[in-house]
Amino acid sequence: MGNMLMQAKVVEEHVKTKEEHLGCEIKSLLVSGTSLSVARKRLQESDRLLSGERGHGRLRNLQKVLRARQQYMISQVSFLYPVKTLIGATEELELDFFPGSSRPETPGEYADEIKQRNQGPVAISGVQLSMLPFTQMSFFTDKKQVQRSTTALGYIAHDIEQLLNYVGAKSLGPRHVLANLKEL
Repeated sequence: MGNMLMQAKVVEEHVKTKEEHLGCEIKSLLVSGTSLSVARKRLQESDRLLSGERGHGRLRNLQKVLRARQQYMISQVSFLYPVKTLIGATEELELDFFPGSSRPETPGEYADEIKQRNQGPVAISGVQLSMLPFTQMSFFTDKKQVQRSTTALGYIAHDIEQLLNYVGAKSLGPRHVLANLKEL
């Protein structure tokens, strides 16, 4: 009987230690579950923001619009200056954006021509301009370059305005530099 009583006390102590150990593990699991729940809510919020109206889809659409605008601006410049795309080390492709220029007959040929145009840097009047990859968001690396470029463009717009006034031609305003150049 004394032996059984001793075994019962040993088992009782063993159960208490297991109970304490399991209690600590349960507390740890509760804390982990809470942090997992918070992380899941953050992930859902991030997913919602990415798929929302100001998310990744909007950024991709903006990139497409900017790429189309870049193509349009190059076509406007090509009205004034000869624009060529440098494909290889020596091979050049003339960009014909003039109203009477010949276009490829089939959409497949047109797509191939567009792909060729989008490869490599562009040369305007023999001056090579390197085109940045489409994935890059800014054409400038720092604020000084942006300031210098905008200042130069402002000076050009002002000079064109003065030339138009001198010639007596109608100006479309300082924001329409290319159209004002056509007017000259």
